[in-house]
Amino acid sequence: MSNITVGRKCSAFLVTLAATLCPWPLSVSAEPIPYPKPLQTIIERGVSVVRSFPAAGGLTGWVIKRDNRQMIVYTTSDKQNLLVGDLLDELGHDLTARYASMYVSTTTLGDADAGSTRSWTPRAVGIRHIA
Repeated sequence: MSNITVGRKCSAFLVTLAATLCPWPLSVSAEPIPYPKPLQTIIERGVSVVRSFPAAGGLTGWVIKRDNRQMIVYTTSDKQNLLVGDLLDELGHDLTARYASMYVSTTTLGDADAGSTRSWTPRAVGIRHIA
């Protein structure tokens, strides 16, 4: 028997074994995972979510975008609240700026807006007080 035939038989056996032992379906659901309700509220107003990431203090950070401007917002671990503003650690270090350097695409910001605080304000991406 050649090595190729043995390899194919071994691969087929492993796939069958995994399918037999795995208690979960091997297919992936096409349904998107729902966003937290406060985030859904601003999505309905035209903001899109670029990505999420784990943030300090059990928060989830979200890079959001509107009109080619990006900013970072946070949701609490219970997914009931959306926080807008700079996140500081116990030493006063600006974690939002650190997260921005890691997760925000600078290519989406126009040259005139590069480094501008205007790109990071809640009003720039359409977040306003909800009465």
